[in-house]
Amino acid sequence: MERPMSSIYKIDGKPIPEPSGAPVEIIPLEGPRTGRNRNGTMHIELIHNGKRKVTLSYDYISQEQLSDILVAINKQYFTFTFLDPEKGVIVIECYKTPSKSTLYHGVLYGGLWRDVTISMIER
Repeated sequence: MERPMSSIYKIDGKPIPEPSGAPVEIIPLEGPRTGRNRNGTMHIELIHNGKRKVTLSYDYISQEQLSDILVAINKQYFTFTFLDPEKGVIVIECYKTPSKSTLYHGVLYGGLWRDVTISMIER
């Protein structure tokens, strides 16, 4: 039970299995002078307008395909290509983050995993 390879999602330029979902968060980075004054007015020191966090999710994925993804991101930094809601298809440099997976069946398809999430966070 192999997932089809994506034409958009890539790690270091190599296609990965098409995710079941891939929500994108655009996270503004605020400086130390961000906060409310005595009048309650919010002041924001914007350092960066938005770093991206993409959370790949797989309803199910084979042992081999999951292993390929985890091996590809098993380094300090890597590039990730995805569809951004603001900019279209872009490439960002990411760092390694924790992943989560649940073994569904250890024999079927050489191992079948479900409810897998892998976060890709821009450096």
